[in-house]
Amino acid sequence: MRGTIPTPPSRSTSNRKTLHAKKPRPDREGVTINDAANVFLNAKKALRDAGELSVHTWTDDKRVTDIVVAHLGKGRLVSDVGPDYFAPLRNKLAKRWGPHRLGKFIQFTRSLFKFAYDAELIDRPVRFGPGFNRPSKKTRRLNKAKQGTKLFTADEVRRLVDAAGRVSRSVNP
Repeated sequence: MRGTIPTPPSRSTSNRKTLHAKKPRPDREGVTINDAANVFLNAKKALRDAGELSVHTWTDDKRVTDIVVAHLGKGRLVSDVGPDYFAPLRNKLAKRWGPHRLGKFIQFTRSLFKFAYDAELIDRPVRFGPGFNRPSKKTRRLNKAKQGTKLFTADEVRRLVDAAGRVSRSVNP
């Protein structure tokens, strides 16, 4: 069917209704989510190849763009996306991820659309709405306190080094 985005069978009906409340325009008179993501990743890849961006950061950018494109739909125009598209995405990911990873994801997503605006791919900045904010510092602090300390004792470090064997120790003599 022309003009609609197929929905994967794993999505619930309520999520599908929210996500596809507006049907994408049949005539592609603007930049799609996929176009913006590709331009963003190509620019970041050039920075990575020049040594100005780490491989890990580029990999994070790639993962974020894949999730955003899958959620919003690659054929949807960036100009059609608004706050009602981002809040369900945040809520879905908040159930799976901790506050640190969620905050990082939100910041990477915002940078994707800011890049599209700065590169003049879109005429106006994307509005994310109040439902797409990073977790508060208090939330991150409470989550960190709940996890407890992550320190090794001297005895635990010695046992790890002994268990590592000769090959691992030869890397850093």
